[in-house]
Amino acid sequence: MNLSSDQQIRAWFGGAKRILMVTGAGFSTGSGISDYRSPGGIWERYQPVPIQKFFVSHEARMRYWQYKVETREEFAGAAPNAAHRSLVELQSDGRLLGVLTQNVDGLHQKAGISEERVIEFHGSNARVGCLDCGEEAGWDHALKQWESENRPPTCHACGGWLKPRTISFGQEIPISWMERASQWARSCDFCVVVGTSLSVAPASEYPRLAHQMGARVLILNRTPISGVQWADRIVFGEAEERLPRWIRDSVSGPD
Repeated sequence: MNLSSDQQIRAWFGGAKRILMVTGAGFSTGSGISDYRSPGGIWERYQPVPIQKFFVSHEARMRYWQYKVETREEFAGAAPNAAHRSLVELQSDGRLLGVLTQNVDGLHQKAGISEERVIEFHGSNARVGCLDCGEEAGWDHALKQWESENRPPTCHACGGWLKPRTISFGQEIPISWMERASQWARSCDFCVVVGTSLSVAPASEYPRLAHQMGARVLILNRTPISGVQWADRIVFGEAEERLPRWIRDSVSGPD
């Protein structure tokens, strides 16, 4: 029997027992958060600041905090969209193995995905901490310093530089995160990649590992991606439109 693309994808979702989600910026654009690499995205408006420059350059720290302050409202006011909520259905159904995300917005957890099922490869924008002593410092403390003294905020405990708990270029990703991600990729039977160009390691490595281990791989993205001919299916579209329908139909059957 010849199945349409949507029918085939629903069948893959319906038959999968261990689903690994890999999500990127395109997963959260429906929540009002700008993506990074598309025209008009964050990296077109702000140049990333590597961690090495953050440590040694006052100008780089000022530029970094200017970007964080200007995008803070966008992140703080964002709510999970239909794509985020649809993953909760997979979790409730006992079929969500885990979520590997490049997003720092925390929307997967806000939607109801448990912390132990989410690996935030690029860290979290929800918290601020000291790069020297590790002390947590709330956004309120950091913003008060920035606004009243017009300088990058420092730790109240040791005076070290404060920075959101995101992973900047040059910062190391904990080995334990990569080990758990590798375990998920090796044991999943269906890997679904949504809203990412798969151009940044290490998150980009796990869908291919899943494929090599025998899992089906589906990619859903707004724009074309190069170098992924090994994927079983590539679909172009918006995460919040396509994904909830596929998941809903795989759980309850099509309307």
